[in-house]
Amino acid sequence: MFQLLDWARENRELIIFIVDPWTARLPAYNSLLARLDGIRSGNAAVVVPWESHEVRGGSDGSQVQDELFAVLGNWIVAGAPTFRDNIASMREFEETLGTVLVMIRAQIVNRAAVTARLTEKGPMSRPIVDGTGS
Repeated sequence: MFQLLDWARENRELIIFIVDPWTARLPAYNSLLARLDGIRSGNAAVVVPWESHEVRGGSDGSQVQDELFAVLGNWIVAGAPTFRDNIASMREFEETLGTVLVMIRAQIVNRAAVTARLTEKGPMSRPIVDGTGS
């Protein structure tokens, strides 16, 4: 996964990580997400399809949210467009995903190296040649 992230950064490609917040509780995913948090990238985003206000209301919901923050805190603090949650429906997920893709692509384009246009010496306008000739 991290090689893919490096490749995407080098090639200015988009990456969207879709994260189930409950995976932060699993040791294997906990360390993986923590590693991901340490290499936040401008060409990637994390989308967490859950309704955090409903999860907070559950018996261990706030603990899950705390655990997610512990492993993805840099992404969460950065906020939009690189981190999105509170996604209640499939329609909202599709809209959020579309928005995130557009915003991340714009960031990549804005950071692209721009080559200066060469200026030629000579007249500023070129003559217009009209006709078929003889």
